[in-house]
Amino acid sequence: MHMCSRLFAVVSALTLVVGVGCGGGAETPKKSEFKKSRSLAEMAAAQPKMTAEELAEARKKSGLKSRDEIAAENAAMFEKGAREYIKAREKDYARFTGEFRKMLDGLEKSATKWAASKKPQRAFDTYAKKAKPAGKAFKERYDSLTGRGAEGGNTQALLSKAFRAWDEGLRGLSLDMAKKDGFAAKLAEIRAELDKVDAAVLDIAKDETLVVSKRDGK
Repeated sequence: MHMCSRLFAVVSALTLVVGVGCGGGAETPKKSEFKKSRSLAEMAAAQPKMTAEELAEARKKSGLKSRDEIAAENAAMFEKGAREYIKAREKDYARFTGEFRKMLDGLEKSATKWAASKKPQRAFDTYAKKAKPAGKAFKERYDSLTGRGAEGGNTQALLSKAFRAWDEGLRGLSLDMAKKDGFAAKLAEIRAELDKVDAAVLDIAKDETLVVSKRDGK
């Protein structure tokens, strides 16, 4: 009986120690009682919704630019550089378009003579023999002036349209060219494009905001 009393005392003491080590018998918090941290996406979703106008205004106030604004600024910078390229070569462009018109006039007059000639094929062959090499040399000048069509921006787009039409006509040179529907209209279209080019080059020449580098010169 005495031994049983001692054993009971030891067990009681151990039970007390274990209870103290586990927090004095306090209950373990339930899993649901822990606060769950929110993700960035959840936090962003919880923010008040903004309209497109409000978002644009907020971006403007913060100094941020939209993709469209950045693209527009880049396009403006590119066009300014293109105009400066042309301003440095305005006389070369004027000479080029002047010679271009002479070639159009020569084609128009010659095409009319082929049909009226007693020997139309011979008249055509005589013109073609000179026109094709001259056209090749003219294309080389075009490539040199425009950086193979890569320089000149919006003005180059006008000149390119006129030159492509001329080049296609030269490659399609034929005895009955003047008789084909649209021949006179095509020549008129090319001349109209050259008028636009000349006007653009003149506008560029008068633009005081354009800076011509010493390397390019005038």
